[in-house]
Amino acid sequence: MTASWTLWYPLTPSTIRRAPESPGVYEIALDGRRHRYPRGLSSTIYYGKADASIASRLHSHHGGRGNVLVAQYLAASSTASSAGSAPGQPGTSGVVGGDRRET
Repeated sequence: MTASWTLWYPLTPSTIRRAPESPGVYEIALDGRRHRYPRGLSSTIYYGKADASIASRLHSHHGGRGNVLVAQYLAASSTASSAGSAPGQPGTSGVVGGDRRET
């Protein structure tokens, strides 16, 4: 069995509705921004593993019930989006990618 990573998709309700209802791993990253970590900068803010459903885990993150850092960035993006920030600027949404398994 081999696995490959999917393309990046915006972390939006419509993307979550199309996410797999199967277990897997996923990565949430910032769209055009970087988070400062103790050892440097990275666009990745979260790696996750869904034991039952990737869609359910993404729905939890999007609803503010997931990882605290993800919730902070998504809340900031909602506020900035309503204020009209440009894509790639602080306040824009995160993106998500996941593993795609082949047998």
